[in-house]
Amino acid sequence: MATASFDKSFTVSDEKIAEQFRSDLNAKHDVRVERRDMDKDKEQGIAILSRFLSA
Repeated sequence: MATASFDKSFTVSDEKIAEQFRSDLNAKHDVRVERRDMDKDKEQGIAILSRFLSA
């Protein structure tokens, strides 16, 4: 993932491609996020850390 913003001007000379680009920018994109059991993840993290520190 980029840590700096991207600010670069460019020109698209093909009108068909430019229209497709605009269409893609305006289209909705569904994002699905898996539900996590935070308590279980916390227990597993503590167990892994304990094993690591006791070695």
